[in-house]
Parts: sequence; structure tokens; C-alpha cells
Amino acid sequence: MSLPPPPMIEELPRFPALLTRHSTLPSRGSGSNRNHDSLTTREHHAPYLEQDLLQCKFISLDEFMSKILEPNLPHGKSPSRIAQLPSVQKKFEAFKRATNSDGDESRMYQPFVELANECLDKLGIRDRRFCRNDPTFVSGSFAKRKPDAAVVSTEAITGVTLRRSVENLAEKGPTDKPFHWGEWGVFIEFKEDIISETIPATSTSTSQEKKPVHTKTPTQPSRQSARTKPSNDPPALLDGELPEATPPSGVTIQTLLDKPEIQCASYAAEILSYSRLRKHVFGVLIGNLSMELQFYDRSSIIKSQPLNFTTDTDLVDFIKVLSALTQSIPGQWYPGLLNSDVPPVPTNNRSQGKTWKDLYTGCRMEGFPGWRFELSDLVFQSHGLVGRGTVVVNADVLHGPVGRTGRAIVKWSWSAQSRKSEAAFIKNAREKALQENPAMLYHLPDIYDQAEPISAFRQIVFEGYETRVLRITVQEPLLPLHNSGLSPDQLTKVFTDTVKAYRWLVQKVGTQQGDITRNNLMFRRDPHNPEILYGVIIDFDLAKDVNNPDASTSNQRTGTQPFMALDLLAAEPPSRLYRHDLESFMYVLAFLVCDINEELTDSPPLAQWRYCRMDALRGHKRAVLEAGFPAVQPTFQSRDFALCLHMWSKMFADGYNARDAYQKEQRLLGGLSEAKRQKWLDKMAGMGSGTGFKPVDDQTLGERITFDNFEDALATI
Repeated sequence: MSLPPPPMIEELPRFPALLTRHSTLPSRGSGSNRNHDSLTTREHHAPYLEQDLLQCKFISLDEFMSKILEPNLPHGKSPSRIAQLPSVQKKFEAFKRATNSDGDESRMYQPFVELANECLDKLGIRDRRFCRNDPTFVSGSFAKRKPDAAVVSTEAITGVTLRRSVENLAEKGPTDKPFHWGEWGVFIEFKEDIISETIPATSTSTSQEKKPVHTKTPTQPSRQSARTKPSNDPPALLDGELPEATPPSGVTIQTLLDKPEIQCASYAAEILSYSRLRKHVFGVLIGNLSMELQFYDRSSIIKSQPLNFTTDTDLVDFIKVLSALTQSIPGQWYPGLLNSDVPPVPTNNRSQGKTWKDLYTGCRMEGFPGWRFELSDLVFQSHGLVGRGTVVVNADVLHGPVGRTGRAIVKWSWSAQSRKSEAAFIKNAREKALQENPAMLYHLPDIYDQAEPISAFRQIVFEGYETRVLRITVQEPLLPLHNSGLSPDQLTKVFTDTVKAYRWLVQKVGTQQGDITRNNLMFRRDPHNPEILYGVIIDFDLAKDVNNPDASTSNQRTGTQPFMALDLLAAEPPSRLYRHDLESFMYVLAFLVCDINEELTDSPPLAQWRYCRMDALRGHKRAVLEAGFPAVQPTFQSRDFALCLHMWSKMFADGYNARDAYQKEQRLLGGLSEAKRQKWLDKMAGMGSGTGFKPVDDQTLGERITFDNFEDALATI
């Protein structure tokens, strides 16, 4: 064989113990199911962030302080004495006056920032500062956002001449030199009123040994701001026109955008996505003399019961919270893993092009055991909150094992700990290929190495949560099927390779890849003859053992939205079957060869599948199966891609229709008495309709969706 044997990873290298926490709540889809090139404007964030927020957990402020923050006060500092200092009292009174500002929340910005910074000074904390941000857009992503205020390092202010001073940023914000998302330690949003969220009776927390921080319940029943800031954010597009975002029935996109929880979640999503290996994010929602603490990571969204500070006693608790919050900021990054000397690249200016791809360019990863890399452009950047948060980066190997030099792919994601690792699945498949079918090595990726940081953060446990771990892999560079200039013959060959490799994985290895997308079907060139191409299936993060499906599970819906099977878009999706992946292959081929901008009679362009909500997408896909896919691009019309897609769509449409008819009739008959049921069956049999009750198995939809049938249609190309 010309390909080298796979590396045998007997034991995964481990990082030194790091301060991290990944204790996770289930996700019902959302951002992790979006295609990586989906638009990241506010309009497109809102619907899927709303899904993540459905599982938000509320805990007491005492629990938030003791379990999530670092509650230790600086040595020798007394919040009670600090609260009585004249300078602190003066700024406290100024902030209280600002809360009665006739609905203008912006009047609270400067007094709050000055109060917080005065408290930090008296605590002896001088490496962090609160500052105003609004009306300046934050740099670092295409979604133009302007949170009201932030906590940043003092160096981020004094080290940049155009930002001038802490005092200037308290009054006006960084108008001349916007902050980058990666510089933010905490985001702060102001609203006139916020409601005190009650702790659910089913809360599993039992940590009550610490004296509770003083809280009261606000009298205002509404969490909506009495005055919402006007939305003058310009649309920020990646490509083409802004497609229509689809909110829930009866709910407008603007309604979602105006929700404080959606606003805050969108800030957290930007920070997690564009802050270079960020573990988690802190946020603060300020209301009428009340403050809600927020925590976001790839696993969970946790919010505190609000702290109300109207008296001097409340001010003492406010100072304790400020101390804990600012001292918890450094733990949001992985120390020693990524060289952070390279300044972040501003990326929200379209005139600069798609410079989001340069987020990691020039950074060095030096904390991976046995390797050193210089990272370059992004290949893939996942956007969202709860989910894997996958990032794939091109890299130059500066130091590695013998024979592993030159270019490589570095990939990291926050995987459910309950899932078998991608490296383990691929290692198993490559060993099987070496033993029984060496030629299959051409169609499997080669993972050079993998490592996992050890989680050492205080564990937060709630029923239904799942633990996530950061997994980093070093992989062989491959080429994508799309935008690679493949001829119709070449595309047919490599696509067929991937289908056959998938079948071999299911039937011979017992592995179901679980996320067939356009980005996960790649190809490599033969090292001895570059004209020979081999299709390769990559990304086994969501794979499962066919014979032991419970061994690799997660509470999160798996798949990438435009390519997910109809069944998996349902509100209560079933377990993934191999026919679901075959359906994904069909959608991938359509995206590769069809004119996705061509209007269909009963369906929007396929391009909009990347953006619409899952409930709407399910209807769009069903319509395409019935009406057919768009016309094949002229470039690919020399092969019968259209015939293949027609045969596949008919197979799936007939199968779904037969199953739905059978299930509908079974529900109808299930409500009848035995005598009436038999009478109906006899009558329908006499009318020649009895075949409608033929059982349709879910695995193959009545023997319609099988590997043989699927490959027979593929062979017509």
C-alpha cells in the first residue's frame, strides 16, 4: 500500500490539570446544527438561540457565587468597610439617581461603571476595569453588536493609545478603537426592569452551607425594557442577499431581538465563537437596582436569582459579587495552550473581506504534548452556544513526531464525554481495514494524534446535564469536494467512493458516521499519481456503534441542518438510522451539482436551507422530494446526476408516504372496537384498498431504502 499505516494511539496524551468546567445541559438543536457558512446576523441568531435558552437553568445567587465564581476576597479587604467609604457612597447614590431616568437606560451606564471601578480600586483589584461600550460596535465578527458595557483588562485600555483612559471609556466608550470580542471578560446589558427569576422546585442543588447573599424580589412584573434602544444595526452579510429568517408562529423576529435574554445570549455566542479557545463567558444583566449574573459555555446556560442593591447592606453584597466576578475572568481561557501574543484581527468591516478566517493566523499552539504548531487560516468555524463549537484550522508543524512535518489540520471541539472519541472510531476502522480490506485505507482519514485537557473546575450537577470535554486532534490535510474544480467524472468517482466507504463502515466495522454533510466528504490524491483521486469520509465526532448505539450518546440533536434527514428535523427526533445518512448523501449531491439559486414552485432555493428554522425546513424538504430538485448546473450535465437524484427522491418520497399512510390508518383503526375494525378492513379489502395497511418498517421504509437500491440509483450517473 502507498498509504502509511495509521498511528496506533494506545493511550491519549493528557494535558496538565486545567481550570475548566464543562457540565452540560441538553440541546434541542440550534446553532450546532447550522451549516458553518450560515449568516451570523442578529436575525439569524435569534431563532436558534431561543432554542438553547429553553433549557436555561436558574440557581440562587449564593449557588452561583460558590459554584461558578471565585468567591475569595482580596486579603485584608472588608466589603463592609468599603461600602461605608464616602467615595463609594457618593457613586452609589449617583447610580441610584440614574435608575430613575424616565426610561433612558443609557443614563445608567456611566454611574454604574464609575461605581464598579471605585469598588475595584478599594478592593485593590487594578488589572480589570468596567467600561462603557455602547454605541460602538464590537470588532471580531460579521454580526455587528454593541453591548452596553464590558469588563476588560486594564492593559486593553491603557495599552491602546486611541482608547485614552479608563475615565474616557466610562463616559463615551471606545469610539476611536473598538474592542474585539476576545478582549471582553464580561459583557453587561442594561434594562429598565428585570424580573426576579424563581428557582424551580426541582432544583437539584443542595449547596446551602454558605450564608446566602441578600436578595429581594423586584416589584416590576416585566422583564422587558421600558425603553428598547433603537435597532440601527446594519445587516452584515457573508454572501448574497439576506434571506428571510423564520421565527416561531405568531412571533416576529423583532420580538425575539428585543428580548433581553436573546440579546445577552447573542453576545455570549459571539464571544465563545471569536475569542480563541474560550471555555466560557460571563454576562451581567442590570435592571432597576438589580443585577442578574449569567454563565454560558458549550454545555450550559446558568443564571442567578437577581441581586437587588438599594441599601448599604445590599451594597456590601454587590462589592462581593464584583470581586468574585473579576477574579473569575482569567479562568475563561486555557492557560499555556495557545500563544496569545498575536493581536486579534478586526473582522466586522466588509471592505476587509472575510478576514474572520485569520482569527488564529500567526498564533502558536504549544501546549499539545509532543507537538508545536503555527496556526493559519480557519477552515471551519462553528457558531453558537450549546454544542461542540467545532473549529478546524490549517497549521504548519514546527515540531512533531518523526515523519510528521509540513502542513496539518488542527481541530478542536467540546464533545460529550459520553461519546466515544473521533480518534477511537477512526483507529478502529483503520485497524479493520488493515486486517480485511487494505484498499479502504484510501477512504478513511488519518488522525495523527489526539489530546484532552483534564477538567478540574468545581462540578455543577443538574439532572439531565451531560459533561463535555475539549478534544483536540491533529489530522492529515484533505481536499473538499465542493469548489475544487472537479470534473463530472471525478466528482462521480469520489462521491461514489464515500458512499461505498460508508456502507463498509456500517456493515463491516459497525460504525455509523452520523453527520454526512458537504464539508465532511473530502478527497485525497494518490501520492504516486496525482490524477487518481479517492473519496474520504471525515468527522466522526457524532459517530455511533451500530451494535451498541447507547455507548456513544449525547443529549444533543446530531447533524447539520441543510443535510439532515426529514425524520431528524422533527420536534422529537428518533434515533439515527443508516437510511437517514443515505438521505443526507442525497442532499449533499444536490448541493454539489444543482443550481441552488433556481426557484422551485413549492420550495425556496436550497441555499435558504442553511438559514430557516427546522420546522419550516422539514416542509421545504418534503416539497422537494415530491416536486424534484432544481436543475443540474450546466457544468455537470454530461453525467446523469439529475436521473440519480430523481430516483433517490422518489424512493424517499414513496417510503415516507407509505409509512405515513400506514401509521395514519393504524391510529384510526386503533380507536375502533374489534368488530368495527374488522368490518372496516373487510370493506376496504373489497374495494382493493387493503394493501394500504401493509406494515412499513422504519429501518428501510418498506424495503425501499436499502444500500443496494441506493447504489443502483447511484450507478446511473
